[in-house]
Amino acid sequence: SATSVYGQPVHFTATIAVTAPGAGSPTGFVQFTIDGIAFGEPVAVGGGSAVSPDLSTLPVGTHSISAMYLGDMNFASSAAPALDQVVNKAFTSLVVTSSQNPSPYGLSVLVTATVIGVDPSTAIPTSGTVQFIVDGVPYGAPVELTPGGTASKLLPYTALWVGTHNITAVYSGNSNFFGIDNIANPYLQVVERGILTITITP
Repeated sequence: SATSVYGQPVHFTATIAVTAPGAGSPTGFVQFTIDGIAFGEPVAVGGGSAVSPDLSTLPVGTHSISAMYLGDMNFASSAAPALDQVVNKAFTSLVVTSSQNPSPYGLSVLVTATVIGVDPSTAIPTSGTVQFIVDGVPYGAPVELTPGGTASKLLPYTALWVGTHNITAVYSGNSNFFGIDNIANPYLQVVERGILTITITP
């Protein structure tokens, strides 16, 4: 079997060897299948092998990969023993930012958590939730992750008095990605005193 993580590009190679006492170089095509379903179009044989296209969207689980040599004028078709491809959950990283930092007292601030897959995964999580925590206290309900891998929460000024606030986010994870949080390294939102304008009227 082979192992990868969700979002990691993988490809499969079918090697064709002529059984003795036969000789020659097989031509023709190989059809790859994944879990019994054809994967792409048949791939031409060259130099004794055929390579499938890259694939990075196999969901977490064990998948059966098969290859069928379709034969040519001189060689009969043949099927390779199935290969088990085990796809594991991918790790994630999380970054928290805000719409303005430092911010003056009296201004609401939009905080955003961005979640991405960690190498070798090249995918972005598109589901799951993010719970925002302000100064150790969960703020509001968890926010659904967008298809772009972000979640945002508007913090009103009533939640941000003058001083430095620890903003953390906890991503729940989903069927293909592990959860992540920044509790060990919270985002620091600095709120400064507001600036007043005073006018005198007669």
